[in-house]
Amino acid sequence: MEIIRKFSNKYRTNFYSYNEKYAILFIINFLKETAFLTGKYKGNEKAIIKELEKGLQRKLNAEEIETINFFVNGYCLERV
Repeated sequence: MEIIRKFSNKYRTNFYSYNEKYAILFIINFLKETAFLTGKYKGNEKAIIKELEKGLQRKLNAEEIETINFFVNGYCLERV
C-alpha cells in the first residue's frame, strides 16, 4: 500500500477502489441522465423523478431529488 501512495504522490494520480469508481460513475451517469431528462420533459420535475425511478428500479433519496430540483430550477431560469 505504501508503494501505491508514493507512486500516487509522485505522479499526481489517484487510485480508487472498485466501489469508489462505481460510485463516481453512478454520480456522473445520474447527472447526465438528469440533464437529458430535464430537456426532454421541459423541466417537469415529477416526470423526471418518475422516469429516473423507473430506470433505477427504486425510489430516489432526498439528495437525488434535490439534485433534480437544481436542474429544473436552472431550466426554468433559462426559459425566462
